[in-house]
Amino acid sequence: ILSSYNCDSIIYTTIDQSIPVASMNENNGNLNYNVNAGSPPYNLQLFGPNGMVLNLNNNNGTGFFTPTISGNYFLVVEDQAGCFADTVFYQIDVISSIENNIFDNLKIYPNPTNDYLNIEFKNYRSQSFIIIFNHEFI
Repeated sequence: ILSSYNCDSIIYTTIDQSIPVASMNENNGNLNYNVNAGSPPYNLQLFGPNGMVLNLNNNNGTGFFTPTISGNYFLVVEDQAGCFADTVFYQIDVISSIENNIFDNLKIYPNPTNDYLNIEFKNYRSQSFIIIFNHEFI
């Protein structure tokens, strides 16, 4: 670059651009996702056994999704600079019926109820979680 005084100058610059790094884990029936690095905001797309189940822009890169069907789930992330990250497949097994013999001697009462619901189980075989959905899975 020549200045008005016919002097040369050289400009050095460094551009640091990191790619996003995505991770996902399961906790209490929720798939938790986290994105580090890259350039927020992030476009997050979560895919499940039947295709895309979540598509959103997220500034902080964290959140969760509660799967309602069993199968493989994975996350694809694109940051503001167009850089991509994806996660490995995560297998989720949703148990939709007490008929699956997870608990022996399970009692749920009163049924129906519009107040408290009691759930009692004895002789459980392993650590278990109970997630209750309404008829619309909400």
